[in-house]
Amino acid sequence: MGTTIDNVISNISIEPVTGYTGAEIKNVDLSADLDDAVYEDIRNALYRYGVIFFRDQHLTPEQYVAFGTRFGEVSVSKSMPTHPEHPLINQLIGQPDQARVIGEVWHHDQA
Repeated sequence: MGTTIDNVISNISIEPVTGYTGAEIKNVDLSADLDDAVYEDIRNALYRYGVIFFRDQHLTPEQYVAFGTRFGEVSVSKSMPTHPEHPLINQLIGQPDQARVIGEVWHHDQA
């Protein structure tokens, strides 16, 4: 489909996944030190499509939090456990013997 946001200033590719909501962002490594133009394009894609997806990213917890802070204050759910070494990351961990799906009655608008 290709990039559909006007004035993309970086080398990323933004591809809508439906007619109205959601876009996949390609040609970006979120573990790298990205310049402001990339973040501006990502932010614009989020505003335009409401949800954005990045496939096959391999981030350390520190990189994950650093990426999130580029978009505002990182918050965590008080009702979910956090990572023992990274208090800004909630953990959703299912156990093999669990009958319920982790998060089936839980909804939060954050990663």
